[in-house]
Amino acid sequence: MRRQERGGIEERSMGRGRRQSTDAYIGCWSSLPQKAGLQRWGKSCRLRWINYLSPDIKGRKFSLQEEQTIIQLHTLLGNRWSAMAAHLPKRTDNEIKNHWNTHLKKRLIRMGINPMTHRTRTDA
Repeated sequence: MRRQERGGIEERSMGRGRRQSTDAYIGCWSSLPQKAGLQRWGKSCRLRWINYLSPDIKGRKFSLQEEQTIIQLHTLLGNRWSAMAAHLPKRTDNEIKNHWNTHLKKRLIRMGINPMTHRTRTDA
């Protein structure tokens, strides 16, 4: 279990035991940190569950097919990440947004394609 200190509050990654105890308190996010022995706010616990810990999340690399789907959906929807997530099962809007900004957008730029218009760049 990794530990990190920020502003006097020690943060730890949730281990298997804590993940199971999280399931028992899911109904009330504001009381979860105290009951689980965490020094976090309820909101950060909720976001951590939604984006990383939920068993419904894939949590692995994006496949080539998923990347192509994201690029096609970005052409149609723009930066509407939650709308894209509806088309990619077990992927969160945050996960899709992060993958777009760190990988796909840069790949399109390297290929000479404008990532906003999805047309060939004329300024290169």
